[in-house]
Amino acid sequence: IVSEPLNYAVPEPFNAETHYLEFTAPERCVEQAARLFGDEPLRHRLMENNHQYYLSHLKPERLVSRTLGAALRSAGSPAAEQFI
Repeated sequence: IVSEPLNYAVPEPFNAETHYLEFTAPERCVEQAARLFGDEPLRHRLMENNHQYYLSHLKPERLVSRTLGAALRSAGSPAAEQFI
């Protein structure tokens, strides 16, 4: 993944050099894309990190579970603990 700096917050850390390669100018975008294509270990590391991030935080059942937990916590329900 090659991306401009992210301007939003995500629930868990999603970082440049761990999950994506960042650029702020067109020339840097080309450099980062070339880096990604030319460095197989880096490409595989980013792919694996993103796959693990998806499994831990973005799979539909994880999203629903976190949403239910947040709703129950805001309601003061002791059942919220099972949705961590």
